[in-house]
Amino acid sequence: MFYFKINNVPIFMKGANFIPIDLFESRVADQDREYIIQTAIESNYNMIRVWGGGIYQPTSFYERCDELGLMIWQEFMFACAMYPSDDKYLGDVASEVQDQALRLGSHPSIVVFGGNNENEVAFGWYPETQMNKTFYQADYAKLYANTVFATLRKVLGTSFYEKRNSWVDSSPSNGLASVDPYVKLWTQASTSAAGDMHFYNYNMDCENTDQYPNSRFVSEFGFQS
Repeated sequence: MFYFKINNVPIFMKGANFIPIDLFESRVADQDREYIIQTAIESNYNMIRVWGGGIYQPTSFYERCDELGLMIWQEFMFACAMYPSDDKYLGDVASEVQDQALRLGSHPSIVVFGGNNENEVAFGWYPETQMNKTFYQADYAKLYANTVFATLRKVLGTSFYEKRNSWVDSSPSNGLASVDPYVKLWTQASTSAAGDMHFYNYNMDCENTDQYPNSRFVSEFGFQS
């Protein structure tokens, strides 16, 4: 099962991913972000996903979403790759997560914290991970369980994921068996069977709803008419 319940009310989420507006962030102004937010509201969206392959948004962005009731799936900035697991790198990650958690943790618009974009499903992309899956799974756990998740718990409280925010360590993912201890469900991700999925089909007729997957939750999508 995968659904959202906010203040004990089940909610059907409608929205899209928010990627960087421009390759050069210095060219992005507040009115550009306001346009994105207003467009989402006028499109009857109630959630946007701040994609882990992009950037953290400025505080004013989250404040505006708070004001308008636009919910956010906020990812940390890791995407589509395997990452180092040495102590220095993990220390830098812990500092980054702490800074962002302190800055963003009080915003009611953020209902999900996500560890990364597609790094779990990426285990099937590379020869190195396919041949030595156990090794890379251990590195994955050091980064997302022992560092990102552990730092979030330290800053926001041990029960933040039960009372305030959901936690999805990768998107797409089949989720966790438990957090104490931290045990992942290492089964094939991005399917209609469990968790969230990413759906891309550039050859379909996007107006033909029969072609869409009967998924628990589609958190990323791409198609053309």
